[in-house]
Amino acid sequence: MNLLFFVVLAILAVAAFLIGWFIARVRVQAQWSRDLENARLQIQEVQQQLSRYQTQSELYQQQYQDTNAQLQQKEQKIEQLIAENHQLHALNEQLKQKLSEQKEEIQEIRKQFHQEFENLANRIFEEKSKKFTEQNTERIREILNPLKEKIGEFEKKVEESNKENIQNHSALKTELEHLKQLNQQITEEARNLTKALKGESKTRGIWGEMILKRILELSGLEKGREYVQQESFTGDHGNRLQPDVVIYLPGDKYLIIDAKVSLVAYENYVHSDNPQEQDQLLRQHVQSIRNHIDGLSKKNYPNIHGQQSLDFVFLFMPIEAAFLLALKVDNDLYEYAFHKNIIIVGPSNLLATLKLVATIWQQEKQQKNAQQIAEEAKKMLDKFSILCQRLEELGDRIRKTQEVYESTMITLTGRGNLLNIAKRVGRLGVSPSKALPQALLQAAEDEEEDEQVNGQIQHE
Repeated sequence: MNLLFFVVLAILAVAAFLIGWFIARVRVQAQWSRDLENARLQIQEVQQQLSRYQTQSELYQQQYQDTNAQLQQKEQKIEQLIAENHQLHALNEQLKQKLSEQKEEIQEIRKQFHQEFENLANRIFEEKSKKFTEQNTERIREILNPLKEKIGEFEKKVEESNKENIQNHSALKTELEHLKQLNQQITEEARNLTKALKGESKTRGIWGEMILKRILELSGLEKGREYVQQESFTGDHGNRLQPDVVIYLPGDKYLIIDAKVSLVAYENYVHSDNPQEQDQLLRQHVQSIRNHIDGLSKKNYPNIHGQQSLDFVFLFMPIEAAFLLALKVDNDLYEYAFHKNIIIVGPSNLLATLKLVATIWQQEKQQKNAQQIAEEAKKMLDKFSILCQRLEELGDRIRKTQEVYESTMITLTGRGNLLNIAKRVGRLGVSPSKALPQALLQAAEDEEEDEQVNGQIQHE
């Protein structure tokens, strides 16, 4: 009986233990479930944070790639400009060689002129009397002085043209050396000013004009002669047009630069942290550029009344990144603008284009100088031809004068000359008021003696 009691008691104790263990296990499992749910929520939160970080990392990676692409484009521009500099340097060397050869030819011509003039003058001086030489020296000097002045002016123009070529080459080399630094400076200024001008439309317009003005100053073009700002023109229908900048080109042509494109959507995009909002702002940015292209095309700047414009207009965007981002979002944007005779440019490629225009103007000036030199050389040769004709005429007159002189002297001193007749008249008692020249009398006597001797010889 006692044994049975202890057995039942043991069974009850084991059952109580199992029930307690089960209850404790259920509680532990519930706690584990709650902990597991909390851990799952924390994992989801960490995954969301990781996703945001990954999105930001992709954005930063994209910005890095864009910046690297811009840098590569600028390096390509610099390499292109360096190649153009080498070409211009070679052209400049050819011009210098040509000018040097022309100068040597001119010096050789001067030497020949001088030698021929000297020989001609010596022949004239040797053949004529001192009095006749003194009378005609002034006339020869009057003929030679204009030619001497023309040769001096010609030499001066050649030296000035050569000096200008050297200066232009040096200036172009200096500008190319600083071009990379200037492009980086413009990009940095554009980035800083973009942050500072958020939301101020009037200030943005002034800032865009300031960037354009700075690029014009760096281009080397002369304001008022090679470009003008805010000049008014009359359209085909009599309407008033006022482009931001007009760049004049040789041959009475010009090109237009417009800088009124709106960058409000781009600025909002830069300062937005919401990806969806950024996508919407990018579309607005591209659409704003397209709308401006359409409006600019309707103005028909290339057909301004009384002018000879190129067939396209430059649409200037002062922020390089805004220009590149728009082309990245809309691959057809550049072609769309080109079909409407509009070319979109940023600070770097606009500066390179204007540098090229400045170089064209310099070559135009050099070509005009060369033409003027050729015209002066032609005038000099014409003057020399006239001089030769006059010298020939002068020689003919001198020969005729010599012949008349000799004929006259024969009349005075030859056979049956007037002097002997005058002497015989004097022996008859006629006294002249003035005595005859002794030299002529002596020459007449010598001639008479020679005639007598010849007569005796012939008689014998």
